[in-house]
Amino acid sequence: MSEDIVEEGGGGKALLIVGIVLGIAMGAGLGYFVFSGSEKGADVSQESEVIADEKMLTISFERVALPIYLTRSNGGRARFIGNYFLDISIEVEGDDDQARVNRARAPLTQAFISSISKGGFLQEGTTEVDYPTATQKIKDAGNRLLGDNVIKRVSFTNVMRVS
Repeated sequence: MSEDIVEEGGGGKALLIVGIVLGIAMGAGLGYFVFSGSEKGADVSQESEVIADEKMLTISFERVALPIYLTRSNGGRARFIGNYFLDISIEVEGDDDQARVNRARAPLTQAFISSISKGGFLQEGTTEVDYPTATQKIKDAGNRLLGDNVIKRVSFTNVMRVS
């Protein structure tokens, strides 16, 4: 009986070695496939993307506090349920627009809070964030304050709710 157990142990080692060899072969094939692409075409498209991204500059507004009020469906008083702390990232084009945004940081922060605290930040009847509506409201408020289409894109990099 002990002889049967000793004889069966050799098959596992062979499968392990075959698995390792296949893994190395697949990795080498994948590496060849990834690095052997048409390099000239890839360089041109990557260069044009880099040029387009260099013109867009990002400005961050960190820890913008937004109080949350839940209104009752019967028209009663709104009840304070907590705060959202927002990290907002806006993109502008060029150094001039970046300077305009940096000079108007305090009024912009106030405009952002004012625009989304009047409604549209939360989904109807819940405390979940309505991201498309909120980002559009922030973009519109900023562009009203700064001028025509200075803010190109708005995104939330961090949203934290504190009750």
